[in-house]
Amino acid sequence: MGTGGHVFRVGAARMVLAVEATLRGLFRGSKKLLGDDAGAAFTYYAGFTSGREMGELYVRSLMDPHVALGAFAETVKSNGYAADITILEGEDRYRMEMRNLIECELLSDYAAERGGHVNASHWVRGYVAGVLSAIRGGEWDVKEIECINDGPDKCAFEARKK
Repeated sequence: MGTGGHVFRVGAARMVLAVEATLRGLFRGSKKLLGDDAGAAFTYYAGFTSGREMGELYVRSLMDPHVALGAFAETVKSNGYAADITILEGEDRYRMEMRNLIECELLSDYAAERGGHVNASHWVRGYVAGVLSAIRGGEWDVKEIECINDGPDKCAFEARKK
């Protein structure tokens, strides 16, 4: 089960692996301990600050915003946050479609308890906003416009520059 003491790196940064139980604790625990609204705000800003740090690493390492955005997509997949990600780019806007998004999967019972129609991906919304603010500059509004917990086969996000 262990890696035998291996240290994984992404560029010059150490990569830390997290099991589903750790993320479940973050996503569910914040809602249970803080309440729905405060838990959503906490996970959003945890995602935002994490995403901004990662975006800054991409910019320092790769310089080119398009290459950095591709590295973001590969990191999302290789870290297991989503099985696949498609990024559609427009002028100061993006649509990101993610299949098997871990946050929505781990919160499927939470959404079911509320009858579905719950935007569950606060951490991912924040992560995307943080990455885009570092790579493209400015502030970004990210909305979850499709969620697997409502029936689609993917989660989709729309990001617009403010």
